[in-house]
Amino acid sequence: MIRLGYPEREAHVFLHNAFIDELMAMKAALFKRTLSGPQFCDLFRNWLTRHIMAEDRKIAVFVRSRAAVGLAGSNAWARPGQGGIAEGGAPESGAASGADGGGPSVADLGGVFGL
Repeated sequence: MIRLGYPEREAHVFLHNAFIDELMAMKAALFKRTLSGPQFCDLFRNWLTRHIMAEDRKIAVFVRSRAAVGLAGSNAWARPGQGGIAEGGAPESGAASGADGGGPSVADLGGVFGL
């Protein structure tokens, strides 16, 4: 998002971090048995679906609008052999580890749930 110059990046990162906080609360509720596995799955699926359909779609629209005027200029989603995320690289420096000041990344969530 940094390379793309996405203007709502900070708000988007905030949403991810808020969701991580929600996941931590859900993890605690699972262990206390005040939240069932199916309830957790429903909450997780609903958040993810809403997030992708609304927030991630905004990024797609932004990228398409930049590409339409020849400003895309990022190889973050390049095909194999061209660098970028497709080869396991991060789209911007430090983003894969949450080093952008936003706390843990989605990649860190496996450890949260012991996966």
